[in-house]
Amino acid sequence: MAENLCTFYFQATPATTYWRCELPAKHLPGAVHPAPKLAVVQDDAKNLTFPDVENDTAIMQFPGDQGTAIILMALQSQGKKLLVEVDDNYLDRGDELWRTRAGWGRSIGQTPHTTQGHRWISEHSHGVIVTTEALAEAYGEVNDNVHICRNTIDPDDWPTYEKPNDGVFRIGWYASGSHDRDESMCRKAIAWASRQPNVEIVNLGLNPIAWNFTRTWHGWREDFKSFRPELMKLDVGISPLIGTPMTKYRSDVKALEYSMAGAFPILQAERPYDEWRDKEYARMCWTSSDWMSAIKWAVANQDEVRAKGNLAREHVLLNRTFKTEIAKWRKAIES
Repeated sequence: MAENLCTFYFQATPATTYWRCELPAKHLPGAVHPAPKLAVVQDDAKNLTFPDVENDTAIMQFPGDQGTAIILMALQSQGKKLLVEVDDNYLDRGDELWRTRAGWGRSIGQTPHTTQGHRWISEHSHGVIVTTEALAEAYGEVNDNVHICRNTIDPDDWPTYEKPNDGVFRIGWYASGSHDRDESMCRKAIAWASRQPNVEIVNLGLNPIAWNFTRTWHGWREDFKSFRPELMKLDVGISPLIGTPMTKYRSDVKALEYSMAGAFPILQAERPYDEWRDKEYARMCWTSSDWMSAIKWAVANQDEVRAKGNLAREHVLLNRTFKTEIAKWRKAIES
């Protein structure tokens, strides 16, 4: 069995734990533990030791608390490394609604996690691992050792690829509660589609209150991978976004998931989806009118849409599995 190269410490949701800790740990390999349980022991010579930190490298998910700051200093005093891992911009929560929901304060002492505390930890850590170029730009202002390790798919974690043959054209939106403001971009378009014959609208996770038309809703599940058989049934996967100060820092993970499921991605023309612009296997929308045009085109060209969904899946399998990113994770750890 290969030696673990590092130890990941996770917090928050099962989804971020999977994408940013469990997947890289599987392929590096590495160990994974809950963030609050980093063991610290004093040996006979009264030196601090960290028995769980394998290969002298700890990777912490978006830390912003005083305990992690102390651990950072203790690790460094023993010649060990702490890398910060972020999939969003925690340096400056310009979106007050998000900050309130997450329970983060601005200044150290206000709440257990604060943007000020996170900035200090990020500045003094050995380096930062991010998901996107936009995040690299933001964290490059506080740390000169920043590594972009994109989200990627592990095909082994997905069910057998097959589509229902029942004559129904399915348009789906898979989203968490943090996307509740985004639905307004495509509401009229999806309402129109819901009235078309043999078209089914499917919500996975978020249940938009304003969507008072006929649709199928699968409520949020902690076991988010259990949604994947439902994603496999989709012909189209949508990802609307409202522009906020934090929008550009999101990743393209939804496009990856839709594509792996063979669902043609229709995406908001915001920075997270820059890589998908002008590609045959995706379509971009800027305005609500664009969303209406895109959805009407999809319903009118169902065979072409399904063919493009297959192209999107092929793109991901060739270019966005963990095989394409593992070297970048290793480089970050070895830096």
